[in-house]
Amino acid sequence: MSAGARLRAGRSLTPAADCRWTEDGLSRYGAGEGVRLFAVYAAVSLVGVLAFGGVLLQTSRQQADQRGRQQAGDEATLIGSTGISPLLDGKPLALGLSADERAALSRHVNAVVADGRVLRLRLRGLAGRAVYSSAGGKLDGPVDDEALEAASGEDVAKLTTYDGDTVPSGGVRAGEAYQPLSAG
Repeated sequence: MSAGARLRAGRSLTPAADCRWTEDGLSRYGAGEGVRLFAVYAAVSLVGVLAFGGVLLQTSRQQADQRGRQQAGDEATLIGSTGISPLLDGKPLALGLSADERAALSRHVNAVVADGRVLRLRLRGLAGRAVYSSAGGKLDGPVDDEALEAASGEDVAKLTTYDGDTVPSGGVRAGEAYQPLSAG
């Protein structure tokens, strides 16, 4: 008996009892077997898709954070070199600002803060102590490690939450950058 005769007779070509070949050459599974196989295939496929989606999400988040840090650093450099440095007379900031420097800084910085692109601007000396803050208030707070790194010539940029400790909603996600400046 040939293979074609077996197909026409509806006999099994394999030892599996639930797999039958029909005259049109298609296999037919027992009741519910096709649904079970589809469910297994769908579950395995879903795991792969979810894993791939998780990797894409993590990569996208890392790239967005990197772009945010880069933009914060670039904007700090631009503001510092074009808006702040020309207003300083060149003496060490540890000696404090003159009345003219403070007035010029306040005019310029208040306009930038009012625009909404800068949340707060602080000017610090080489020891990391603040000598000017757009937010006003005390200038004798703790010295940030990032300020000391910037004083040594490094550009520092990170993503943070502005006023995250004081605002009940958790504050605003923002870029924070420390840039070394040269006066005059």
